Amino acid sequence: MDLQDLPINPMDTHNSFTDGNFVTQKSSHRFSALAHDQVHEQQNAVVKGDGGVIGITENEAALCRWMVAGPEIARIMSEYEDQFQSEKEPDVRHHEQLPSMQKSFATDLNNTISSFEKLGNPFDEDTKDLYVLDTKVVMPHEAVATLRSIEETGKAQHNKFLERMKDPSGKFYDKISKNNLAIFKSKAKKVHAKSLVKMTNMKSNVELFSRMYISCQARDGDIDTFFEHECHSWPPALAENIDTMRPPTSKADLVPCLEALVPRTKDIPKAEVCIFDGAALVHQLEPKKCNDVIKTFGDYAEKQFLPYIARKLNEETVVRVDVVWDTYRTDSLKGGTRLGRGTGMPLHVTEQTPVPLNWSSFLRVDSNKKTLFNFLAASLQTMSVPDGKTLLTTQEEEVKSKPSLNVWQNIQPCTHEEADSRMVLHAWQAYQQGFRSIIIHATDTDVVVLAIAMASKMDGVALWLAFGHGRILRYIAAHTISRKLGLERSWGLLFLHAVTGCDTVSALSGIGKKTVWDVWNSMPNLGEVFNRLSNAPFEVTNDDMDTIERFFVVLYSRTSSLKKVNEARKQLFAQGNRQLENIPPTKEALRQHVKRAVYQAGHIWGQSQKANPELPSPADWGWTKDDEGWHPF
Repeated sequence: MDLQDLPINPMDTHNSFTDGNFVTQKSSHRFSALAHDQVHEQQNAVVKGDGGVIGITENEAALCRWMVAGPEIARIMSEYEDQFQSEKEPDVRHHEQLPSMQKSFATDLNNTISSFEKLGNPFDEDTKDLYVLDTKVVMPHEAVATLRSIEETGKAQHNKFLERMKDPSGKFYDKISKNNLAIFKSKAKKVHAKSLVKMTNMKSNVELFSRMYISCQARDGDIDTFFEHECHSWPPALAENIDTMRPPTSKADLVPCLEALVPRTKDIPKAEVCIFDGAALVHQLEPKKCNDVIKTFGDYAEKQFLPYIARKLNEETVVRVDVVWDTYRTDSLKGGTRLGRGTGMPLHVTEQTPVPLNWSSFLRVDSNKKTLFNFLAASLQTMSVPDGKTLLTTQEEEVKSKPSLNVWQNIQPCTHEEADSRMVLHAWQAYQQGFRSIIIHATDTDVVVLAIAMASKMDGVALWLAFGHGRILRYIAAHTISRKLGLERSWGLLFLHAVTGCDTVSALSGIGKKTVWDVWNSMPNLGEVFNRLSNAPFEVTNDDMDTIERFFVVLYSRTSSLKKVNEARKQLFAQGNRQLENIPPTKEALRQHVKRAVYQAGHIWGQSQKANPELPSPADWGWTKDDEGWHPF
């Protein structure tokens, strides 16, 4: 308020400020005038340099004495030092006029210019990302939002402080709360350590059974009713904690079971159509494995990725090559699965962006994969294609071809999120176009299951899977396995795989895919139910649940004659000496689990031959949504 009243009273102070007398010229150097508060700090530094007054502001009495004596002490010390100063002519140059500073400035300027020439002008790029010029590391979106609103935030705090000063109870020295703005750090995603989860579960079990024992002693407790409830915030058989499903650690164990149905081929099958999972291909083709030196993403596309696709196009029997990419959505059901894969640093991917040293860490970030996949898809559209051959690549929901021909009927616009189902869609479309020999290159068990199911509806087609890469690459005859299983079991395989653990459905604690396969073969009545649940049903009926309950009882105990999971829970816990996570889930928890499996197997995978399937809301099929995304109910 004193400063705001300066034009009125006293006038001489205001005039002195207007004349420029608000700085002090302490030395003879040019451009070195300092504001008064900075001069005061420099006086403090004369004494504080020896550590004599550290922490003085925390003692009010000592601070008052320092305010009086400090300037005098600084003056005496300065006069003493002046007696021993050399009498040579003082250097009046500003420190930025020195040759060393000018050399450093020129170096920095040349580096900036070379970065623009090498990486491109960032001001010409059509992007809203804020990133480091030389490494292209992208600042988190919450940090960008903070920078855009930081001035308004500061003004609001200032106005709030002034309002508080008008209040008689307000004090000038009251602290202003810290904003803790997210500029150089982002909100850490919640990840539960396994050891912490185990300790939490152990404490929960001890407390639970202590209370159960006391309750049974104090009143007539019904143990049957007790085992009808999970007695946890989550079903231990299906989840590790309140928001983390059990990951499917043994998905690949199902593949050897399916391969054992038919003789393994040693020859490389000849195909007319080759379909690639682009994401799996990018993981396989690491830049450090290339014979040429790769410095930028432009080099990666030109020297490693595109030549690999060109070699496939030049194979004698190949007529068409499809490269299919995943899409990444903010409301994906796979959010929890992707979180479990770890985190990395987001990059702004362009042709000039340097390739990161840690390729796997780079590919853990969804935004990195999204921009890289779009970049490679655009690069594929620029390569030359031999006469008589066709190259297709997906880009988000669209399909691009080279040469530009109308060969993408019934596959665009495509709303499938995963490349798994999109590859099967492309295979189905190639079948409708008249192709009868198709190879799908993939590394995921989900693709194997999908291909076997789809082969049951593609008469006369040799549908092969090039599964794995490098030394573990092998060719699986999906069409032969499908014929061995039959139509009903081939299509029912979708639900079998989903209900026992996939990326969006929790696995079963202690139950591997080998056990699942053996039980499925021992219960022939499962085929009809599983086939129906793999065909986008409107609901899961009570009859379906009865069959599935018996299936789960046998999964946990091959010798049990019980038909209900709640009864089996009591028997296995009391007589089998099992932990809670190693007994079946309750009937109600199992019902939600089955709904999630039906949504994945029946509605998503079961409609793989449709480019734009009508999907119901996940909220009706075992999922619930909040501000952070979808969570299993």
